[in-house]
Amino acid sequence: MKKVLRLTFKDAVGKSASISLNDPKPALTDLEVKTAMDTVINQNIFATANGDYLTKSKAQVITTEVQEFNLDA
Repeated sequence: MKKVLRLTFKDAVGKSASISLNDPKPALTDLEVKTAMDTVINQNIFATANGDYLTKSKAQVITTEVQEFNLDA
């Protein structure tokens, strides 16, 4: 299974913008996520065509399970 941490922010015009991080640590806490998102906002690490990230919108870990098929059989 593949896990991705998706952090979603609102930019200067209120549009959503997301950052996805592969393989987040299993015991990630709400506080750690909030702190990381605050750091992104406070240090203006990323900007969009619509301006800087201004507020936190949501954060989620997304788990994807992939089933591959043998096409050579």
